Amino acid sequence: MSTERLMNKKMERRRLKYQMLYIASYALLTVFASCDRNEQLPAESILPGEQVALEVTGIGLDNTVANRALTASAVPTDSKIGFYLKGDQGYNHVYNREGAYNTTKSKWVPSTVIYLGSNTATLAIYYPYDNGQSTTSGKLKLTSILREYSDHTSRTDMDIWSDRFTANLLSCFGTNKIERNLTHVYTRMFITLKKDDTFIGDGKWTGVKLEGGGIYTNASFDPLEETKLKAYSGYGAPNFACTFDEKTVSKDISPTTDLLLVPTGDMSTDLKITVTVSGKAMEVTIPKTMFTEYEPGKYRLVPEKQYNLTIILRPTDLEVSSLKTIDWKPVDLSGKFETTN
Repeated sequence: MSTERLMNKKMERRRLKYQMLYIASYALLTVFASCDRNEQLPAESILPGEQVALEVTGIGLDNTVANRALTASAVPTDSKIGFYLKGDQGYNHVYNREGAYNTTKSKWVPSTVIYLGSNTATLAIYYPYDNGQSTTSGKLKLTSILREYSDHTSRTDMDIWSDRFTANLLSCFGTNKIERNLTHVYTRMFITLKKDDTFIGDGKWTGVKLEGGGIYTNASFDPLEETKLKAYSGYGAPNFACTFDEKTVSKDISPTTDLLLVPTGDMSTDLKITVTVSGKAMEVTIPKTMFTEYEPGKYRLVPEKQYNLTIILRPTDLEVSSLKTIDWKPVDLSGKFETTN
């Protein structure tokens, strides 16, 4: 056999080998794509090759024992969630896309499909979905409010939970599932007002005000930011105040006020709290060092935490009895709940 014929046979075997590798690779990608792909090039990705549809199997809240079992969604399955996709790694951004629970698939899916390719995508989901939030800024607007109804019972409809994660087309391949746990975006402060024996008669509590460097009424939150404390920006309207129907402060009754607060920036001053009782404004100052030290010498009211503050009401002044920082207590949500796959 001539050298030329020998070389030709070697080249032919090499060509066949590469063809087989190409066919095997294409078949594998086709299997990957079987996870609900349509034939159109998705708007969310400019990546070449196969795509799979984003689906979330289970959503938990606050990582509590009651909510950790993602086979039974902690989020009501008759409610809505919001999806975010970061515009990098070959993906076009998606901001505040509505999502819902698909009872046929037993999964949470966006209203318009978000496709994942082989590159890793940065994503976020939040609950509950708010169609008033921007679809262009990539930020959620936050506002501090009184977390109570007019009858003084706590409300949950203004709470926001979120989670940032990464995924690609392999995330739903085979038995792989996307299961996420959402945590609170806001801070909660629970104020209890107790009457001192020296305070004559009953008091009528009708308002509270928080003042200090780092306290704001409004802010923005970036759900795609990897470090949660860095996700807050655009602070506006310094301090926070609210009024409410009177709450009786007596020997036997120590009323509470539930506040949903924008997590603070760095607290440059101590926190001054003013309560209005029987038409009289009374103040007390709480050292910033009593709050969360997130870095050495730096203090904040941080997300996911509940600050339980007890204040003693005296005839002419107030006294801080205690301030305890705990994880936000689990929230009981109403709605329809279905088992997820």
